[in-house]
Amino acid sequence: MGVGFAAATVVVAGARFAGDPSLLTQGGLWGLVAALGIDSLSALASAVKAGDDDVTVAVESDFRDRSDGWRGFLDSYEVPEDVQSALIENTRTVENTETRYEQITTPDVDLIQGLTVDAWIDVHDLDILADPDNFFPIYNPAPMVNGRTATEHPELIDTLDAIGPTLGDASEMRKLVRQVKVGNKDPRIVAREHLASSGLL
Repeated sequence: MGVGFAAATVVVAGARFAGDPSLLTQGGLWGLVAALGIDSLSALASAVKAGDDDVTVAVESDFRDRSDGWRGFLDSYEVPEDVQSALIENTRTVENTETRYEQITTPDVDLIQGLTVDAWIDVHDLDILADPDNFFPIYNPAPMVNGRTATEHPELIDTLDAIGPTLGDASEMRKLVRQVKVGNKDPRIVAREHLASSGLL
């Protein structure tokens, strides 16, 4: 079965070096881009290797130490051990996704872990650091159907396969997620409306 989108882990940048609340209205990578020209993970790695290791990061606790997480990123980009130690020491563990996004809008947190489909990226008008080396894995969702059910109702496979392409890219998914997470809309209603507008209902 196919899908039309993928969610990936991302690093989102905040008001680095700021302190000026007006920067928050400019959206995206305000402080980092203005101060260092950082718009990608490789540029971030270069900056911290060059000595800018006074960076505060907010991530989930398991993400901090995973090989495909924050520590793995630092290892992969060959950040020196002493710099890694300083960065890990400045890493906050924040389990709640919405709280991490609230913290990124303050000068206290420079970077957070997120997913490309997180609604708060658009809510706070943030930009995602590019991942040209594809360090972070992409999570491809897929519908699952019991084998017996699929055999008895083969039309289900075509129906489920038709959903993926209607979802578009991550920004389209964020719009749907935003209705649920921010607008508190029932996910069943959001799904039904999306399927209807896509001609599948």
